[in-house]
Amino acid sequence: MEFDNEQLKEIEEFSYSLLHPKDIAVVLQVDYHCFVEQLHDKRSAVYQAFYRGHLRAKAAMQRSLVESAKQGSHPAYKEAAVLLKEATSYELE
Repeated sequence: MEFDNEQLKEIEEFSYSLLHPKDIAVVLQVDYHCFVEQLHDKRSAVYQAFYRGHLRAKAAMQRSLVESAKQGSHPAYKEAAVLLKEATSYELE
C-alpha cells in the first residue's frame, strides 16, 4: 500500500497528537494490518512520518517540563534532571 505526501503529513500530525496507530488507520480509511506492517519497517515513509510525529510530541512535552522546572515545580525539576542526565550520557556511535 502506497501513501501519498498528504497522508504522510496526516500520519505525522496524528502521531504528534498521540493517536494510536489503529485510530490513525481508521481516520485515513486504510487497512490497519497494512498500516502496521509499514510501521514495523524502519525504512518506510510511514514509519518515518509516525516516528517524527512521536518525537515532536516528546520534544514538546519535554520543553513544557523544562519550563515548569524553571518556574519552580519540584516534580518537574526532578524529572528534568533525569532527562538531562540521559541526554548528556548519550554517546554518539
